[in-house]
Amino acid sequence: MKVITITYLLFIIVVTFNQCTHPIFCSVPILEAIAKSNIFTDSKTFVDLVLKVPVETALYNFRAQSVSDFVNSSFHSDPNIIL
Repeated sequence: MKVITITYLLFIIVVTFNQCTHPIFCSVPILEAIAKSNIFTDSKTFVDLVLKVPVETALYNFRAQSVSDFVNSSFHSDPNIIL
């Protein structure tokens, strides 16, 4: 069983109280899928990534692809990229 990190719990709390409105980084289903997939070593990596496609495309990719394919097709692999 995966241990839920403090960062992940804080995101859930923020989303629950509608203080976060980003359709990707504040989406409980997306955050849960990322956390359960174990593709990152920590829970902060995903929210630090930069989208490389429009939000609508990323949402479509999430529904149509596996979690790892969604991340690879929708986000830059280097979280330090500044656009």
